[in-house]
This record gives sequence, structure tokens and C-alpha cells, in this order.
Amino acid sequence: QLYYYFIYPYLSYAIITWGSACKTSLRRILTKQNKCMRSMFFAYIRDNAKTYYNLLGILKFENVYKLTVALFMHKILND
Repeated sequence: QLYYYFIYPYLSYAIITWGSACKTSLRRILTKQNKCMRSMFFAYIRDNAKTYYNLLGILKFENVYKLTVALFMHKILND
């Protein structure tokens, strides 16, 4: 719940607009997201964050962007 209260709103705000930026810019966002995941578990900085994503069932930033765009397109095509 901490993730969805403190972190997710910043990631999802206007994601359709800036989510298609260049990969180097998006890599910085993913790095910050990984750092937040590790800090929630008080994990070592070199630990792989993938295990924590799987443990909590949280999507990485790229997948959140793809899901949001897919839902947006579905809404446009079906309305």
C-alpha cells in the first residue's frame, strides 16, 4: 500500500505523454523505482529488484506505460 500511496501516483501522472521519451530518460525513472522498491524492504543496494516486484505483484515502469496505453486505446476504439 505504501507503493501505491507514495510512488505510483508520480509514475502514472501523464504517463501517456512522457512515457514515450527516449530510453536514457526512462532508465533514470526505472532506476528510481528500483531504489524505492529496495528501500521498502531495507534491502542492499546491489540486490536485484525483480524479486521484490514479484513479491508484491507490482509492474515495472515500462509495463505500466504499456498497460496504460493499451487501456487508453481500448477506451478510444470502443467508445
